[in-house]
Amino acid sequence: ENNLGRLVSLMISKTDININFSMFRHIKILGGVNLIRYCKGFVVGESKGLSQIFLDLLMGSREMTNISQLFFHKHTIPLNETALSEVFSDYMSDELFLGGSFPTLTNKMNYLDNPRELTTWIRFLDKLEDDMKVMQPNKYEMARALHTTVILDEEDINRNFLIYNDIECYLAFFKKNYKFVYKKVMKSIKHVFRFVPKALSQSLLSILIYTLLITWEDLFLNIGKTLSKIRLLVIEKSQGSVGSFLKEYIGDYFDITIYKKLTFEPRDLEADFDIIVTDTVIMDSHEIKADIFYFSQLVPSKVAGRLNDYLRIRMGQLMLR
Repeated sequence: ENNLGRLVSLMISKTDININFSMFRHIKILGGVNLIRYCKGFVVGESKGLSQIFLDLLMGSREMTNISQLFFHKHTIPLNETALSEVFSDYMSDELFLGGSFPTLTNKMNYLDNPRELTTWIRFLDKLEDDMKVMQPNKYEMARALHTTVILDEEDINRNFLIYNDIECYLAFFKKNYKFVYKKVMKSIKHVFRFVPKALSQSLLSILIYTLLITWEDLFLNIGKTLSKIRLLVIEKSQGSVGSFLKEYIGDYFDITIYKKLTFEPRDLEADFDIIVTDTVIMDSHEIKADIFYFSQLVPSKVAGRLNDYLRIRMGQLMLR
C-alpha cells in the first residue's frame, strides 16, 4: 500500500491537477484492487494512452527507479505501460489528457456539444454562470471534474463508495431547499447531451449534478451574494444588545437597524424594512407590510436561528433569469 501511494503521488506531481485526500484514497483503493487482479493473471488487455506518457515523464527519476525495483521484486511483474494500464484502468485514458480533451479542426463535433470533450463543459459553465449570475471561482476545475465523470463512468469517485452513498440525500436536500438552482443545473446538463440523449442515463445525470454542486467553490456564499441584503429592524426592550449581536453574527446578509425612538407607530415601521424582530407588542401590526417575528424572550440564539431559516428560504427561492 505504501509503495502504491508513492507511485500515485509521483504521478500526480507530473500533472497540474489538484487532487484532494478523497481522490488520492480512491485512486489508491482502485489501484490496489486492480493490482491484486492483475497479479493473479486476470488481464483486461486494454492499452491506455496516458500510461506511456507517464512512463516517459517519470523516466530517469530515482524515485520511479526505486518503485519499479520494489514492484518487480514483490510481484515479479515489470512496472511498464501494460501494468499502469491494468492498475489504474480508465484513469489512464488518453481522453483525460489535456491535449486529447480539446477537439481538432477536423473534428465533426467541433461546433456541436460533445460531452466527451472538455471544451464542451467549459462552454456549459460559461453559459450557466451567465444565466445564474453566480460566480464560479474554479470554473476550469469544475469543467475537468464534469468531463472526467463522463469519461470514467463506473470508475468515477462519486460512483464508488465503500460504506455510505450520500449522493441521493445531498440531491434531495438541493431539490427541497434550492429547487430553482437544482432545476437550472439539471436542465442545462440535459442540454449538453441533446445530440446524444441515450448517453445520459438517470444515474449519470445525478452524478453530474452532484459533481457540479460539490466541486463549485463557495457555492452557497456566491448564491447568497446574488441576494440584496434583507432589511431588518430590531425593536427590543433591552439596550440594543440583541441587535448589536445580530450585526456581528449575520450582518453580511441583513441590513440591521436598531430602533431608537421613544414611541413607534405603524407609519414609522412601514418604510424600508423586510422583517421586524421584537419582544414588544406592536399595535395595528396588520397595517405593516414587513414580516414581524415576535419573541416572548429576545434571546440571540433563537432570533439568529429564525433569521437563518428565513435566509435559507430566500436563497432557495432564488429566481434564475
